[in-house]
Amino acid sequence: MINFIYLLNHGEKFSNQEKEFLFFGVSKLFPSNDLELRRIVFLFLKQLNYYENSFMLNGALVNEINKNDSFLKGSSLRFLGRIVDVSGVAPIERLLKNAISSNTSDVSSSAILCTLYMSVRGFNIARPWISEITDKLNGSLSQSNLVTFHTLLLLREIRDNDKLYLLKTYLNLSQSGMRSQFATCQLIRYIVEFLQKGQVEDPKTLSSLLAYLESCMFKTQQEAVSIEAARGILELPNVKTSLLTSTFETLKSHLNNGKRVVKYSALKTLDKAANKFATKLSLDIFLDLERIIDDNANNASIKAIALSIFLKISKGLSDYRLEKMFNTFTEQYTTFKEEFKKDIVMISKEISREDPAKNKLYLNFFSSLLKLEAGLQTKVEILDAIIWYINNDGILKKTALLRLAEFIEDCQFDNLKTRILSVLGKEGMSVNSPSQLVRYIYNRIILENAFVRAAAVSALGEIAFKNESLRKNIVNLIRNSLHDNDNEVRERAFFYVKALTDLDEKSSTEGSIRNYMFGGKKFDIDLIQNLLKIQKDQLLSSDNIAKELSSTINDPEKIKKVMSTVPIIKENISKTAHSSKITSKNESKEEQIYPGGEDFKKTVFYKSLGIPKKVSQSLVK
Repeated sequence: MINFIYLLNHGEKFSNQEKEFLFFGVSKLFPSNDLELRRIVFLFLKQLNYYENSFMLNGALVNEINKNDSFLKGSSLRFLGRIVDVSGVAPIERLLKNAISSNTSDVSSSAILCTLYMSVRGFNIARPWISEITDKLNGSLSQSNLVTFHTLLLLREIRDNDKLYLLKTYLNLSQSGMRSQFATCQLIRYIVEFLQKGQVEDPKTLSSLLAYLESCMFKTQQEAVSIEAARGILELPNVKTSLLTSTFETLKSHLNNGKRVVKYSALKTLDKAANKFATKLSLDIFLDLERIIDDNANNASIKAIALSIFLKISKGLSDYRLEKMFNTFTEQYTTFKEEFKKDIVMISKEISREDPAKNKLYLNFFSSLLKLEAGLQTKVEILDAIIWYINNDGILKKTALLRLAEFIEDCQFDNLKTRILSVLGKEGMSVNSPSQLVRYIYNRIILENAFVRAAAVSALGEIAFKNESLRKNIVNLIRNSLHDNDNEVRERAFFYVKALTDLDEKSSTEGSIRNYMFGGKKFDIDLIQNLLKIQKDQLLSSDNIAKELSSTINDPEKIKKVMSTVPIIKENISKTAHSSKITSKNESKEEQIYPGGEDFKKTVFYKSLGIPKKVSQSLVK
C-alpha cells in the first residue's frame, strides 16, 4: 500500500477500474487492530480520490468517530466530509456539532474541516451553527494550532455573501490579534482582497487595516506572516511611497536569513514586485543579489530567482557589472533546473529589447548559453532571442549570423538546425564573406541526416540566387546531391540546379542583349544600326536586303569603314532589343513584315528609314 501511495504522490494515474479494485481491497483492512496500518489506510484512501462507492464506509467511519482514539476520530471526520451524501447528513449532524465543541484541538479542527468540505459541496449544515462557530473562533485566538485557521475558512464560506459582517469580523480580529501563523496569513489575504476590490469606504477602517498590514511586516519572529504582509501590500493599488520603501526594506532583510525557505519566499515576492516597481527598488539591493548568486551554499532555484530580479532592475546598471553577472550565471548554468533556465532566457529576452544600448552584451550572453547543455524549449527561446537581433539590429546582424553558423556544428536538435539553415540562407548576403557561411552549410550536406541535408540544399540555393559571384561554385556543390539517397534531397537539388542554371543563361542573354543574331552569328546591334543608317539608300534599292546586309557584315573592310565614320548609336537600345523578338505564327501578315508590330514601326530610328521590310528570320531569343 505504501508503494501505491508513492505512485499517487508522483502523479501516477489509475483507471476507474483499477481505483475500484484498490478501494475494495484496502477497505477490507478497516477492522484491523494495527493502529499504524489503519493510519496508512486513511492516507491511501485520501490519495486515491475515489468516492464513487465510498458511501459503503459511512457506517465504519461513524463507528470510529464514536470511539476515543482522537487520531482515528479526526481522520474519520475529514474523510467523511468528502464522501457523505444527502442521505447520510442527518445521522452525523449531531456528531459534528459535538465534535466542533470538543476540547481536543485535533478533533475540533477535523470536525470544522469536515463541515467545510460539506459546505463547499452545497450542504447548508453549518448555517444554524454560526454562533457556535464564532465562539469557537474567538476562543481559539490564543492557540497556535489549526483550529483558528480552519474556523476562519469555514466562517468565510458560510457568510460569503455578507460582506459587512465579514469586514467587521476581520477588523475585530486585526485589533485583537491571533497567535496562529496560518490564521494570521489567511486574515491578511482576506483583508488584501477587500482592499483590492475597493470594498472599504470608511477612511478610518481603511487606515486601521493598512496599519495592521504594516505591523504584521515587522513580526520578525513570524517570517511567514511578515512576508505575506509584504506581498499583500505590494499587490494593493496606489500604495504610498513610504509604505513601499518600508516593504522593500523588510523583504531585503529576509534575504540574509539563514533559512532557505524564508530567503526563497522573500526572493519570489521581490521577483513579482520587480515587474511593477522596477524603478523604485533601491540600487543597494544589487549587492545582496550578487552575494546570493556567488554563494555556493545557495541552491540553483534561489540563484535563478536572484538573477531574474537582477535583470529586471538592471536598466540603469553599468555594462561592467552586468557582464560580470552574466559570466557568473553562465558558469553555474548547467546546475539549474530546466524550468529556471527557460525562465531566465525569457526574462533576458524581454529586458534586452527594452534597452538597445546593451544589445551587444545580451547577444554575447545568449551566444554563450546557446553552446551550453539545455533542453529543446530552452534552446528555442535562445535561438528566438538571437534571430531577433538579426531582424532588428543591423550592426549586430553579421555577428549573430556567424554565431549561429558556428553553433550549427555542435547542435543536437534537427529542428534547430533546419531553422538556423533557413535563417542563414535568407540573410546570408549580410555577411562580408558569404563563402564562409557556404562552408558551414555544405558541411551539413556531408554530415547530417536527410532532414537537415534538404534544408542545407535550400539554404545554398537561396544564397546562390542572391550572389552571382558564388553561383557557379554553389551549383557545383548542389550537383553532388543529385545522387543522394533521399528523394526530398534529390528533388530540391534538381530544382535549384535547374533554376540556377536557367538564371545564369538568362543573365548571360540579358548581358549580351546587344548581340544581334544574323546568319547564325552574333553581331553588335549598334553595328547593325550604323550599317543601316549609312547604307540605307543602297539597301532600300536592293531586291535582296538580307543578302546585301550579309555581304556588308561579313566584309571586315566595310565594317572598319563604318566604325571609323559614324559613332555607335546608343539610343533606343531597350526599344530595339524589345522589337527583336520572334513573331509567332498566329500574328498578322503585317506584323511578319516588320517584327514587333506597330510599336516597332513607330520607333524614331526605323521611322526615318522609310517602310520597314523583313530582314531576317533569326532574331534574338
